[in-house]
Amino acid sequence: MRRVAVMQGGSRMFEPEQRTRFLRFVLIGALNTAVGYGLYVAFVLLSLHPQVALALQFAIGVVWNYTMHARFVFESKGYGKLLAYSAVYVGVYVFNAIGLDALMTLGFGAILAQLILLPVVVLTTFILLSLVFGPGNRSGDDVP
Repeated sequence: MRRVAVMQGGSRMFEPEQRTRFLRFVLIGALNTAVGYGLYVAFVLLSLHPQVALALQFAIGVVWNYTMHARFVFESKGYGKLLAYSAVYVGVYVFNAIGLDALMTLGFGAILAQLILLPVVVLTTFILLSLVFGPGNRSGDDVP
């Protein structure tokens, strides 16, 4: 069986160190996702439009998620990468919003559509955040 890998700075994405990092990402991400999805569901049940619910959920989660990912997944200090992290989140948000709209157009309900998108969104986010926090991109770690 052939291993699928993504090149990052000359190393393979899922070598032992990256697998450990991905596991931490998944564990921290599970907590972040549960909170974020819970907020999304609550906003939808409060009769907010699904796109508004998604925007609020992303906006509320970005600083908390940054802190959790930077410290516990990528072992980065400070907030020097918050801008780059936020840019990833905006990109992922746009991707997610387009996917949500597409699935709802196909007839999926708002809650199920977002649940279907979660695995793709999670993997895409990990790959992009690995680029932000990856080796050779340590500048700004110590900015308070």
